[in-house]
Amino acid sequence: MCVDTGMGLVNGGTFLTLMLMGFTVQYLMDSSLGVHGTFWFYAGLNILCLFFIYFFVKETKGKSAQQLRELYLP
Repeated sequence: MCVDTGMGLVNGGTFLTLMLMGFTVQYLMDSSLGVHGTFWFYAGLNILCLFFIYFFVKETKGKSAQQLRELYLP
């Protein structure tokens, strides 16, 4: 994958995430969760993402294409 394509995917993902948060934050704060519950909800999502990255995303820096295939394909 080209570096420019990778950055485009990252920027697109960031944009979609921020747009989703922009649509949901006010609704969650006005619900029974309140301000503190909304904060803890998003904090929990961040912790889940941290676990996903720690356990499922593997280091690929400096590896050849063959090593990457062996790392990710069964």
